[in-house]
Amino acid sequence: MESERQALLERLDLTRIAIPVLAVNGDYDRPFAKTHRMWRELPNFTNLVLPGYGHLSAVMQDFVSPIYIKTLGDFVRANNPPPAV
Repeated sequence: MESERQALLERLDLTRIAIPVLAVNGDYDRPFAKTHRMWRELPNFTNLVLPGYGHLSAVMQDFVSPIYIKTLGDFVRANNPPPAV
């Protein structure tokens, strides 16, 4: 089952994804093989590595990093501009 899932993921053509993508990793996360693939293949990809954080700690209660909040806000504003008037 896992090998089938892995094979399916490897066949995905990430270059066809046209929307902006933001990945957030902690400094102590496992190696970022999937993140590196997205960085290589996605045309509009942003990666944030939070120093001193592990997996999911960027969104855990009382652990939200100011860097995470700022980067997420900047990403949303940059990729969702207000409508022209």
